[in-house]
Amino acid sequence: RGPQWFGYEYGFNLHRAFEEDLYKKVKKGLENVGRQNNKPLLLTGQTGTGKSIAIGALARRIFWEKKYPVIFINDPEINFYADVQHRQKQTQRRDSSAFKALDNLLEILDNKGAKATLIIWDSASHCSERKKFYGLYQALLARGRKIYMVGTSYEMNREQPAGDVDVEDEDSLYKRKIVYCEAKKEITDEIEQLRKILTEECKMPEQEAEEILHKYSRGDSSFLVLLYQIFEVLRGGLSRGVSRECGGRGEQSLFLCAWEGWERAGSRRAWRCHP
Repeated sequence: RGPQWFGYEYGFNLHRAFEEDLYKKVKKGLENVGRQNNKPLLLTGQTGTGKSIAIGALARRIFWEKKYPVIFINDPEINFYADVQHRQKQTQRRDSSAFKALDNLLEILDNKGAKATLIIWDSASHCSERKKFYGLYQALLARGRKIYMVGTSYEMNREQPAGDVDVEDEDSLYKRKIVYCEAKKEITDEIEQLRKILTEECKMPEQEAEEILHKYSRGDSSFLVLLYQIFEVLRGGLSRGVSRECGGRGEQSLFLCAWEGWERAGSRRAWRCHP
């Protein structure tokens, strides 16, 4: 399920403490596009820590600054990778249709004068699959695209057996190649934010709002997960998130949004969506 953009417009999203750090790191990455050793960023955290909501808020914030085009991808399983064929000891690669579409879109934005394009991929996956995220980043840089990439990932399972050398080696490798921002479980003023949303935005009587807060807000790190379970529309996402975090696979859905920038349509800017 893609971000519900109208929710950000009306202020229904809870702001997490880590979001400002995320924003600063992404702005630095955008400003350093084209420089050597500019590293993409992964927002890491357990299911229910608000990663997807945070990167949606980030996308909207960067978009409305009207400096960089934004592409938002909502599918951790999308195939951006080339088909590989082996012929007489020679490897031939053919770009996937998704990669071609993304590359063509970036070419259009480059030709319109974009200094850099922000790609946000809600690519939440187990640590051992972070190579998909980094692989796409490298492939687009090899095409000369002026991009900065942000993705999401689950936390590394520190309790894995010591003999699982492959996972440990890969984790160490990508720690050197990627910038990280942690979506922490601990809450700060989220309960007060929710109280304000319920009473001021939703016009809910204070007594009813307090009943909800009393029932679901324990004041600990489980608050957000309990809150999300109230809403039926979010339960499926939580379930799939837990499944993927445990090594399963989620449903597929693609949502690509790009800022069709640099040309005004009246006084407005337009989103281009590729379903």
